Amino acid sequence: MELPDVGKNCGLKECKQLDFLPYTCHRCQGVFCHEHWKPADHNCPRLHDPAYDRVVPQCPLCGVAVPVARNEDPNARMDAHISSGCRPPPSSGASPNKAVYAHKCHVRGCTNKSAVAITCKACGHQYCLKHRNERDHACAPPPPPPTSSASSAMAAVTSRLANLPANLTDRKGAGRRGSNKGSGGRKNGKGGKDDCVIC
Repeated sequence: MELPDVGKNCGLKECKQLDFLPYTCHRCQGVFCHEHWKPADHNCPRLHDPAYDRVVPQCPLCGVAVPVARNEDPNARMDAHISSGCRPPPSSGASPNKAVYAHKCHVRGCTNKSAVAITCKACGHQYCLKHRNERDHACAPPPPPPTSSASSAMAAVTSRLANLPANLTDRKGAGRRGSNKGSGGRKNGKGGKDDCVIC
């Protein structure tokens, strides 16, 4: 029984095999069979794209791993690191690996250290590879700062309350429309619109 609507054909011209579980290349977004899903296997046009070649170079002087952002020149980043005061470690007994693993995990009780700082985008703390995901370190992002529109609305409400007439803020009820005292008292005992303090 043929199922032509299920699956997709391999994107490689020489193959075109119908695959029921096709792979999508994360670089070129092409659809391929299980034999040609790797970028090298289907001659991906973005095989040597520097945006996908993520390398963390290690400083030759101090041994610290210098993180490089995507689409940033690693040589320029290394030059900036060295010119900002990179110092070689002292030669007396200090191992270069000790300087490399300098980033501690923020989770209480975790003693793991990593060579590169893994910072959570939500809370801003550094974590090890095990606790890098938000669900793994019980992430509690900082509260967002109040927006200017919310603070201006609050200021408008506060100024309106401050400018209310004295007879509306009087707690004893003297001078209110709905009070029984004075000429503006209730006309009927049911409490209609005449009882409203604001109107």
